[in-house]
Amino acid sequence: MRRKDEPVPGINYLRKNCKILMIDAGLDKLGAQKTLAEKLGINRNSLNMALTGYREGKREYQILVELRILLLEMLRSARRHARGGRTRASRCLSLP
Repeated sequence: MRRKDEPVPGINYLRKNCKILMIDAGLDKLGAQKTLAEKLGINRNSLNMALTGYREGKREYQILVELRILLLEMLRSARRHARGGRTRASRCLSLP
């Protein structure tokens, strides 16, 4: 049985994958994490702790899974609507 303070297997890969997707989507700017947290319906600090690896429990793993799904949907949507102009997924979040 896994102890409470042990990291969930695969969480480091998932964290890196989420950060790469955030960069691909143009969401690595100041304010993007706050907006992503609102879209996920979670506290901004919880998202930051999951992304930085400060906490590595089941809840943080679930946050990263939900974030990855959101980012992939945003990237797919941006690619579908990429007809000139700005094509980054950050348009979906109204970031500058």
